[in-house]
Amino acid sequence: MYPSKQELKKSIIAMLLRLQASDQTKDIREFAYIHKVATHLGLSANDVTSVEEAIDQYPLKPPANEKDRMTILYYLLFLMDIDGSVSREEEDLVKEFGLRLGFRISQTAEMIDVIRKYTHRQVPHDAMIELIRKYLN
Repeated sequence: MYPSKQELKKSIIAMLLRLQASDQTKDIREFAYIHKVATHLGLSANDVTSVEEAIDQYPLKPPANEKDRMTILYYLLFLMDIDGSVSREEEDLVKEFGLRLGFRISQTAEMIDVIRKYTHRQVPHDAMIELIRKYLN
């Protein structure tokens, strides 16, 4: 069963919080990015806090729409790079989430490679688009 919109929004924040915690470091830029995503999703700072306090209540239930699943993967990819380094723990978790979102591990791994290539720089929009096209059926 697919989640309600509110459940989905909170599960996205939970995934981002899990990713933030995966490398055992807390970076203020990661925290700010999670709040920026929350605002974009229509969630408040209090919503983020409540998700953080009960993170296990927000498991990943992928949406049916592929565009929505890709947007979630993008959120994860860009959070992973926000502190300027991609740890093995972050990479493994993004691959796991990518798989659960319905993407091939090889596709997610290639997207991580693109993110790494542009560390400390803006990822060109067409770099990701070309990669996505490669995997379209």
